[in-house]
Order: sequence, then C-alpha cells, then structure tokens
Amino acid sequence: MPEKPPFNLIFAPKAQKTLEKMDATIAALLVEGLKIFAKTGLPRPKPLVGKFKGAHRLRFGDLRAVIVMDGKTVNVLDVGARDKIYK
Repeated sequence: MPEKPPFNLIFAPKAQKTLEKMDATIAALLVEGLKIFAKTGLPRPKPLVGKFKGAHRLRFGDLRAVIVMDGKTVNVLDVGARDKIYK
C-alpha cells in the first residue's frame, strides 16, 4: 500500500449504480466496510492481474470491491458478487 490511511473514497458511477440496485442492507454493509478500510487500511487490498492489472480488490464475504489507489484517494470502480464482478 503506497500511502497510509486515512483515505478519501470516491465512487465511480458504475459502483454507485450497482449499490443502488443492491438490497439496501447489503449495500449498507459494503459501504460500511469501505469506510472502515478508508479509516484503517484494513482489510488489506489484494492486487489484481490480467485486464484488471493496476487495480486491487477488497473482499467482504461473497462481495468484492474493485478499487484503484492513487495516493490518499481510493477510487471504487465497481462492487458486486464474486461470480459477477470480474466479467
């Protein structure tokens, strides 16, 4: 991780749209997990490979968040279920 927390979260339009379509409880848990990451840096993001090279993923149970870290900014590109997020 290049920088230490706290980070600023920015949600891409695709991530916002996906969150709006999700069940409100699940979306709230995912957003809360991202806020905790922004404050603490935990859970540690895992680097992605292939077409997602340069991005990282955060895991929240069966849900994933694809992020790009740029200094103190974390851009949330997309969120969703593990079986759909990487397609």
